[in-house]
Amino acid sequence: MITYLQNRMFADFADGPPVDADGEFVITPDRREWASWLDDLRAKYGDSAVVSAERSGFLVRKSRWPSTKDHHGVAA
Repeated sequence: MITYLQNRMFADFADGPPVDADGEFVITPDRREWASWLDDLRAKYGDSAVVSAERSGFLVRKSRWPSTKDHHGVAA
């Protein structure tokens, strides 16, 4: 619990996307996180990964933002 508070991990839940039964974020196209995740997918895996994500209509991720973003979605 101390690590959770010290690292301000609770900030991810303020106005955040829903979480699934495993506690992972469900990112959908209507979320402001969506474009950042698509950029992250494109950089790591190419356009085919983006097409796949767009086709499914959601992503399930352990963090609200890609590691290249801070918790406000601004480039780190």
